[in-house]
Amino acid sequence: MRPLSLLSALLCVALAGCGSSGDGGGGRDGGGGVKPDTETFAEGGFEITFDYPAEMQLREDVSLKQSAGAEADATVALAFDEDDAIVVQRFDLNVEVTEDNVDDAKAALDGVISQLDPDAGSGEDLSLEGFEAFEYDLEPEAPPGARSRYVVLFAGDTEYVINCQATKERREDIAGACRTALETVRPAGG
Repeated sequence: MRPLSLLSALLCVALAGCGSSGDGGGGRDGGGGVKPDTETFAEGGFEITFDYPAEMQLREDVSLKQSAGAEADATVALAFDEDDAIVVQRFDLNVEVTEDNVDDAKAALDGVISQLDPDAGSGEDLSLEGFEAFEYDLEPEAPPGARSRYVVLFAGDTEYVINCQATKERREDIAGACRTALETVRPAGG
């Protein structure tokens, strides 16, 4: 299997192999039922959960190609193929991000993001229940023509990144998968 070329969590990553597939648990619908076309992301080491299309495969063997910031404490990807995926990463922080210091955290994040894509600009506030969150539109170096909807969530002293990267051919699929993930993201057990 060809490695993935993904921009992720302040890192460019490549998936070197396949991990397990989804948990088979199905996803939530608005009424508390199960959607047969979704799975629920509920991986050990991540205190967040969200729904994603069942056709995406969970990939755990991630190797780093390039770094513009700290190394992630945990990384997995949900992939349609080698170039189109949602990469999820966890970073353990040495301070808790609160309403009092979130502007400082965002300024630091903007600086690191600009190393990856100087045209990304400042992150936009994103309203996600239970999280301070910011969104960026990035253009990774590889694969050519790819775009990333890059969302950073702060949960106390933990930073999560949900990076939805798509090539031109699967842009619509990733956009839908990303919408599903962000509409259903919540603290694990919540």
